[in-house]
Amino acid sequence: MLSKIKCSTCGAENERNASHCCVDRASLGFPNVNIMSDPYFKP
Repeated sequence: MLSKIKCSTCGAENERNASHCCVDRASLGFPNVNIMSDPYFKP
């Protein structure tokens, strides 16, 4: 299971495959980059 990603503006936790925050709709960046940056994929 992938960890959540925090919004940089409001701090809300979002799914890593989201492109915008579920609270304030701020951009979370590219979903593919966010997914691959999860600790699960680190050696």
